[in-house]
Amino acid sequence: MQYRVADVLGEREARPVVYATPDMPVRKVARLMTESGIGAVVVMAGDDLCGMFTERDLMTRVVDKRLDPGLVTVDQVMTPDPVTVTRDTTITEAMILVSQRHLRHLPVMEDGVLVAMLSARDLLRSILRRQQEQLAGINRAAKALARHPLLWGASPIPRS
Repeated sequence: MQYRVADVLGEREARPVVYATPDMPVRKVARLMTESGIGAVVVMAGDDLCGMFTERDLMTRVVDKRLDPGLVTVDQVMTPDPVTVTRDTTITEAMILVSQRHLRHLPVMEDGVLVAMLSARDLLRSILRRQQEQLAGINRAAKALARHPLLWGASPIPRS
């Protein structure tokens, strides 16, 4: 069975997607991110996902360029057309995107509607949880086998 983005979303605490509008000043968006304890926001023009603004965007496109975050709007410095996934995307596919494209956040879309934001940390936690469950199962099986007398040289029950 393939684990999918839907499985990861089901494992974590539900949380609303924090978003900005294209005309918001970067300073306001940065404050929103800080207050929400998140590293990225989606930029929404009405119901349409038009971009994403991340901590990395703030550092490389605003701070490093010495732009005034009170005057610059988020649409001027956001990442347009972000990479997205769906609930049916496998965890492996999502991790490949995160790894190859150096992403930390993936918007989750369903039928053109934004339904969640998935972080690389969410994916990693899910993978680790599943590996721990698999190891626990292997350990239980190994302990059960270790108690089985026929595996360790005991004579079989004689037949009459």
